[in-house]
Amino acid sequence: MDDAELNSKSDILIVSRMLDGQTMTSLPMFCQMNRLTDTGSEVIWMETARWIKFEEFLDEDANRWSKPHVPSLCLSALTTLRRELKHAPFYLDPEVTDFTSLV
Repeated sequence: MDDAELNSKSDILIVSRMLDGQTMTSLPMFCQMNRLTDTGSEVIWMETARWIKFEEFLDEDANRWSKPHVPSLCLSALTTLRRELKHAPFYLDPEVTDFTSLV
C-alpha cells in the first residue's frame, strides 16, 4: 500500500471514531476556501480563506493575508455540521475527473 492509501484509510477511521463518540487526539490539518472569480479575461478559482490552526482571510486590496485569529462559531452551525457528518453521505478523496462523475 502507498502512503496516500494509508492516509485515506486512517482518515476514514478517525471520522468513524468521531461519529461513534470516542475520544481522539487532534491531528494537524490545512483547509482552504476558494471562490469562483471572473477576472475579465478568464474565470478562475481564487483562494479567499485558509485555516492552519487559526483562520486567515485574503485582503484583496492589499493582496496579503490577514493576521491569524481564532474564529468564532455559533452552536447551531456546529450542531448542523455534526448532523450532516452523521447522516449525509460524503466521500474522502474520490477518484473522479469532473463534478458529474462525483454526483
